[in-house]
Amino acid sequence: FDEQRIFDHPKPINLVEFLIKLVESNNNDIILDFFAGSGTTGHAVMQLNTEDGGNRKFILCQIDEPIKADKPAYKFCIENNLPPVISSITIERIKRAGEKIAKEIKIYNQEKLVKGIGDDAAVIEPDRDKVEVITSDMLVENIHFDLSWMPLKHLGYKSVAVNLSDVVAMNAIPEHITVTLAMSNRFTVEAVDELYEGMRLACEKYKIDIIGGDMVTSNQGLIISITALGSVEKNNVLYRSGAKVNDLICVSGDLGTAYAGLLILQREKRTFMANPHYQPDLAAYEYAIEKQIKPEPRLDIINKLKELNIQPTAMIDISDGLSSELHHICKQSHTGCRIYE
Repeated sequence: FDEQRIFDHPKPINLVEFLIKLVESNNNDIILDFFAGSGTTGHAVMQLNTEDGGNRKFILCQIDEPIKADKPAYKFCIENNLPPVISSITIERIKRAGEKIAKEIKIYNQEKLVKGIGDDAAVIEPDRDKVEVITSDMLVENIHFDLSWMPLKHLGYKSVAVNLSDVVAMNAIPEHITVTLAMSNRFTVEAVDELYEGMRLACEKYKIDIIGGDMVTSNQGLIISITALGSVEKNNVLYRSGAKVNDLICVSGDLGTAYAGLLILQREKRTFMANPHYQPDLAAYEYAIEKQIKPEPRLDIINKLKELNIQPTAMIDISDGLSSELHHICKQSHTGCRIYE
């Protein structure tokens, strides 16, 4: 083995048996970390004393069994400037999941989609009397979501929903999305399937096509980037800059509910971290928590406005709170506003 390198074995090995033989052959070997995986496979970080008095360090890693972030082996990687254990198996794992997902994708807007998944790029034929609306959002683990309380299926659903909401805020109907994932090798094929199942459910509900994207490995954590595309008649596009003096300010939904759900989840996590035997009871907070982990884009609002023949002058997606979003509208519309409590 080369010094300070990570090695992937092409097939499973009996790591326990190997370590026993290695230690028996050299009593000076030090096992820095070892933990069992499935059966008798696992990982070990070894430090071998060399004949010249120095030492060589290397990592043995059983494929499909990533080193956990809370293990000494992970710390060893960071301290020795070793890359996290991202093996070819991770790439193959993602590839297999991607191929499986591509086969299961349903197309709801076939009249516009010339070519979807399967080529270097998707091809869309736009409507002559409409304009295309495009938006993109990124969700980063431990910044925008916490997997200790966010189920992967809900995360997949939410990642689609927040992008669709931006399209709807332009008074457009969302039609297509592309999905890009960057994930570490701690995620199994089943985890990827669970994430995409949430995306699929959102696409099924709102008749959205997944037409492409990318999957790559990351050093650590999960990153989701989604681009959403929609269309609307050119004269019906709504911008933040369209508000006029004496316009009425209207909102949909219960403002602050999703934030309340987030605070509840964070509070319960802190309590659990302090007392691992604590069992959270969230039954009384289901409504607020659902708004946080499973938001819905308000396509019903723009459909209702169209049905009533009401054309707003400006519209915006509220993701950071009422005051900040109103500030955006006022700034671009060159107006002020008054809110009565």
